[in-house]
Amino acid sequence: MKTIRPGLFFLITAAVLIWPGDGRASGPAVPVPTGQITPSGGGKDHILLAQVKKNPSPSTNQQGFSEAFRWFQKAALKGNKNAQNMIGQMYYDGDGVKRSYEKARGWFEKAAEQNHAEAQYMLGLIHYYGRGVQKNFTTAAQWFGKAAKQKYNAAQYMLGLIHYEGKGMKKNLTEAEKWFRQAAEEGDQDAQYMLGLVIYERAKEKGGKKP
Repeated sequence: MKTIRPGLFFLITAAVLIWPGDGRASGPAVPVPTGQITPSGGGKDHILLAQVKKNPSPSTNQQGFSEAFRWFQKAALKGNKNAQNMIGQMYYDGDGVKRSYEKARGWFEKAAEQNHAEAQYMLGLIHYYGRGVQKNFTTAAQWFGKAAKQKYNAAQYMLGLIHYEGKGMKKNLTEAEKWFRQAAEEGDQDAQYMLGLVIYERAKEKGGKKP
């Protein structure tokens, strides 16, 4: 299963705007000010758009999603954290069920309590973007932190971003660099870019100081 990753906002926004109604758009695109680094939370959405293009039959998709949901639910009700996470994903994306961030959050929490890294990451996204809840960067950072400590690259990147932008906390380039570096060393390209940016900014600051 592909990890849901925030990608480049502009690419995802463009994909959503030009794609003929796939039923996933949650509202009008908001332009990002120049220089603002904002994750879109749409990495998976872009993949799903491609999947819809390959298989244009919604009835076939619905049948498959419904059967998958039934089996996930059987396992999830017995406490299987992977199944709990998948039900959360289905509610989050609206795959075969009516999209419900509230229900998604409930299932993610069940899996996260069993230390499921992806579910912890998804809870971070829910609070970061305010999907079904009020935006809370502090809570988002807590969930990202739990997943990041399990070496979940997407969470490491997001935690670095929160520290870099100073969302819900004081901007901390040292912490930002720490988390970007961990993800970057695992080959994460976004984290590699952000790590370079942090190092560049520090070099500029030092260069501007009188000896």
